[in-house]
Amino acid sequence: MKNKAIKTDIILVIITIIIPIILLNLNIELNMSIIPLFIILYLLFVFLNNNAHKLYLNKNEKDIQDQMEIKNKNLNKVLICTVLLIVTGVVLYIISELLGNTLETLCYLFNIPELIIGILLGLITSIPELITFFESQKYYKKGQDDMFGVIEATNNLLTSNTLNLFIIQAIGIIIVHI
Repeated sequence: MKNKAIKTDIILVIITIIIPIILLNLNIELNMSIIPLFIILYLLFVFLNNNAHKLYLNKNEKDIQDQMEIKNKNLNKVLICTVLLIVTGVVLYIISELLGNTLETLCYLFNIPELIIGILLGLITSIPELITFFESQKYYKKGQDDMFGVIEATNNLLTSNTLNLFIIQAIGIIIVHI
């Protein structure tokens, strides 16, 4: 926690958690007018994250960052991952439709408010990020690169939160209003 880049990542993650709570408490309607704000906030978060890593990582950690960038440049993996992402998106859409209908039925049958089911669903869907965090910590603790595990884990959490909050929600608003 002494590293300012990691502190910046954690602060950005906390902000991505607070924004939906504020939107919910202020009863702000999510319509087409909020999409530019989401896109600007997403770009701001990406800019802050990238610059924090450039500014605050020391020489040893910059070598780790350079290794990460080299690994990310493998074009074949990017293409395979893109195809898998599209297939996964289609499968997730189908599953989410079925899950949404099932959750509505459960709310009706057991007389449980949709808010409670939504919170439980949010916690359950956050489990993959939590597992990734612990696994990256466990994997990199074995070697010399324990800082790499922290960087990977915080970047995964920040990327997930910013994409879900700003991009996925913006796409959802566009689809609903079309």
